[in-house]
Amino acid sequence: MEPRRESAGDGESRYDGEGVGRRDWKELLANCRGGRAAPTAASCHSPPPATGGFDILQLSDEEEKVHRDAKRFAGLLVSEIELYNKAKVQDGRKSGDLYKRLKSDIDRSRQTYEKRFGKEVGKQYDYLHEELVRILAGSDAALLGSEYPGPTV
Repeated sequence: MEPRRESAGDGESRYDGEGVGRRDWKELLANCRGGRAAPTAASCHSPPPATGGFDILQLSDEEEKVHRDAKRFAGLLVSEIELYNKAKVQDGRKSGDLYKRLKSDIDRSRQTYEKRFGKEVGKQYDYLHEELVRILAGSDAALLGSEYPGPTV
């Protein structure tokens, strides 16, 4: 179900519930870049920061939705890996070789992700990599290990 939109009183609409609206995340990103404000809890639902020629500020509403869906799907895939492989995840974090221990699961998730979002999002941003680092590796990419091929973009 799509989040409900409410008028912000300034002619713009904002999402309510699941995330923030287009104008909200653009303002948040602009403020963060300008050093005027720290990210808020709402930023967890916003698209990624601009990287390597990919500028999120240039996305249409439709493209923004595809990116949100890709990020959500990547998070789901990685959360499943973590859920069904708790011991391997724990051991991999300790040893710094998560990819080696979970290679088949990660590669299968990569194929599923690429099949669904590779053509649209895959050339702009690697949400699966982002979620592997955030969820499995606790935001420490080094814990994925030396065998991990890295992001596709």
